[in-house]
Amino acid sequence: MKSIVIHENRKKSVMNRHPWIYSGSIKSADKNISDGEIIRAVTVQGEFLCYGFYNSRSKITVRAFCWEEKTIPDENYLQQLVKNSVAKRAKILTEETDCCRLVFSESDFLPGVIADFYNGFISASFNTASAQLYKKIILDALVSETDSEGFIENTSSDFLKKEGISEIKNISGGSIPDFIQIRENGIIYDADIIQGQKTGFYADQRSNRRIASGEASEKTVLDVFSYSGGFTLNALKNNAMHVTSIDSSSQALDRLKSSMSLNGFSVQRQTSIQGDAFQTLRNLQAENRKYDLIILDPPKLAPSRHSLNDALKAYKEINLSAMRLASDNGIIFIFSCSQAVNIETLKEVVRWAAVDAGRDVFFLRYLSQPEDHPVLATFPESEYLKGIMYSVI
Repeated sequence: MKSIVIHENRKKSVMNRHPWIYSGSIKSADKNISDGEIIRAVTVQGEFLCYGFYNSRSKITVRAFCWEEKTIPDENYLQQLVKNSVAKRAKILTEETDCCRLVFSESDFLPGVIADFYNGFISASFNTASAQLYKKIILDALVSETDSEGFIENTSSDFLKKEGISEIKNISGGSIPDFIQIRENGIIYDADIIQGQKTGFYADQRSNRRIASGEASEKTVLDVFSYSGGFTLNALKNNAMHVTSIDSSSQALDRLKSSMSLNGFSVQRQTSIQGDAFQTLRNLQAENRKYDLIILDPPKLAPSRHSLNDALKAYKEINLSAMRLASDNGIIFIFSCSQAVNIETLKEVVRWAAVDAGRDVFFLRYLSQPEDHPVLATFPESEYLKGIMYSVI
């Protein structure tokens, strides 16, 4: 096996089991290492540090996945990692929930691999050179361990450009229907894993949807950036008086309409508004609307630290709008899926908005991602979803 040597002053991070090794940390590397190949990382003295996937074209040149020298990191080992990941999610899949994340990249020691299970089907993305190289092995293991009827790859070219890969060919297997009926928290959804966003459904909000729905009974609810209506449907199930759902995608709102029918929810209890969420919130303020429960679940507004300032302005604007639309003692949920925004920054944004709104705000609860999106203790970047539940007086 080929090796790379880590600079003496950069080895601590690797020894502390952080999985990313940047190009500047590498003192030397053996010749002719192929991109995606498994290598050994060693100290200047030749002491073993880890096994990792190498890619000369990425700023993250090595993605470590094993720190035990006695391990044989071959295809059988990768298959075992898949088995371990699937086994850890077994308790999530019940009569009420038949969808979840099966593999969560570095947190499952399979860098670049994201795989979701949807009631007998798998939707996956392979976002690194190594993941692309080994994707057939990983997919075969996933299908075998879940007895799935089919799979589809939804890898985005945007991710692979950072890996120096200009062209990809997404693969599929088995018979994939246009829409798959799935259950989450006892609610039926029409999921679109072929044309839908990411891998087709946002399973990372499962527990937060349940928590938010606990505040919905006999309340008027505003679901902003609703996508296909996860928060909307949970609120309706928990006897919300009426839910208004805002999203820019007509296709997503069509999926919401279909899911409402599947669950037998009256159309009189829900209104969809297609349009820009920021402008729609302004329009609702002009109409003097008020809501008892407001959920703000925007897409990634800060994909990198370069866009953080603009993102914080946007987070402040939607929180300020929500505070102006909230009834007395109203409840607001704000979420951020941007890694560049931590919980303290999100709290600060809410404080800024509260001052401008002239309202008293009380932080009631802090929220994160569910157990099928585990946060690896030595990899803080794996904690990406943050949320705050707060009340407005």
